[in-house]
Amino acid sequence: MKQKKTDNGWKLTDKIIFGILMAASLIFLFLISKVLPLKFWIIITVLLALINLIVFLKLCSYNRKARKIGQKEGTGIKNPYVGKKRRTKVVSFLISIVLIVGCLAAGKGLGVLGNIAGEKYQTHLINILVKADSPYEKINDLDGKSVGVMPSKETSNALKELEKEGKMTVKVEEYSSAIQLAEALLHDAVDAVLLNEAYRGLIEDTYGTFSTDTRILYEYEETEILERTDTEINVTKDSFNVFISGIDTYGKVSTVSRSDVNMIVTVNPKTKQILMTSIPRDYYVELASFGSMDKLTHAGIYGVEESMATLEKEFGITIHYYAKVNFSSLVKIVDALGGINVYNDQSFTSYHTHDYYPKGEIYMDGETALEFVRERYGLANGDHDRVKNQQKVLKAMINKAISPAIITNFGAILDAVSGSVATSLESKDIQSLLQMQLNDMATWDIQQVSVNGTGTTSTNCYSMPGLRTYVMKPDYDTVNAAVAKINEVMGAK
Repeated sequence: MKQKKTDNGWKLTDKIIFGILMAASLIFLFLISKVLPLKFWIIITVLLALINLIVFLKLCSYNRKARKIGQKEGTGIKNPYVGKKRRTKVVSFLISIVLIVGCLAAGKGLGVLGNIAGEKYQTHLINILVKADSPYEKINDLDGKSVGVMPSKETSNALKELEKEGKMTVKVEEYSSAIQLAEALLHDAVDAVLLNEAYRGLIEDTYGTFSTDTRILYEYEETEILERTDTEINVTKDSFNVFISGIDTYGKVSTVSRSDVNMIVTVNPKTKQILMTSIPRDYYVELASFGSMDKLTHAGIYGVEESMATLEKEFGITIHYYAKVNFSSLVKIVDALGGINVYNDQSFTSYHTHDYYPKGEIYMDGETALEFVRERYGLANGDHDRVKNQQKVLKAMINKAISPAIITNFGAILDAVSGSVATSLESKDIQSLLQMQLNDMATWDIQQVSVNGTGTTSTNCYSMPGLRTYVMKPDYDTVNAAVAKINEVMGAK
């Protein structure tokens, strides 16, 4: 059965194929407009408009000429325009396929950007723990039993949910610190404890086998709205500071946890300068919300906003945004980039894996990079050298990300970043930065500084009251020098 033709000779298949090309072109242009600079978008728009016009005119021409020859049926003349029209439709369909693939990639990229950007929440993970050899297997086994808690809004809510779900009542024993809570469980003073997982790392610093000596009986999550989510910054014109927080946990990056990596990244988009200022995790600082002294790493226990406010107070600067990554983030992203090359200043053997790191340039995959940034015991200057290594890895990742590797490994990088990074930067701000970089392809001057201090011990840490622990008292000459450098890059008068 012959297909019905319109007056201009277009068949239904012609309309469908050209319609797909038009739709794919329009969707593709819409998606890339959010990332590409205007001049590139205009070039691609003109190119696609020409392709669509050429396909349209050729189909019209071939249809018209094919019909004329078709009227001479029975003369034995072969119709050459039927084959030409068929080839035009095949080319049109292939171009549509390429555009559809481009739409999927662009859509995925924008979707990932939407997932990681504009974070406005953080997650408190509260678990019921029992000893590993405990006879309790279900939460209602704890009916009438004693449960240790550290009083807080989150643990109070978790306790109510526990009793509601288990249809039971427990005897609550309150403790003033995470260490006391852990000791109560390990020494059988209570049958179970309700632990905010942000404290687990702190406990393991004292009880190294705590995670193997206990097991999780019940999990509870509570989402908290962050307050510092709005800022009036034009990221392509104004300088800004970003707090980089590397949390000491695997899994969901929104989880509240200690901050093992603490870095202030200052960005000046006009001068194309990036300054990375690293602060040791054990820096002895005053927690902004509590007015008490503690390690900087412990500020993360109370949320990323507490870490930001504490650093603002310590340095006398404004921090506009934050970006959080966890250990699994680093492994995934470095692997997605195809590995990185880092110059190692001093040879050492990893405390954790016992792998040997020679002096000189080293190629690193994700796991190697993770061990490299975690190491401090094998380094001559301990934590001071560790923050330098963290800066080296971040610099290598930035350089790899603005190289052609970002194109060849685009899909893998998106998969790695999704769910592994969270930032308060809005997606429109990140898109603006991408457009700016693609527009001028500028080379950025990446500088590194770090602050130092003197190692000592203290029994006056807010999160570990009465327990003697290692801290680093700030060397304010290095702090003042770092602040001066931040202000210089910011363009402050």
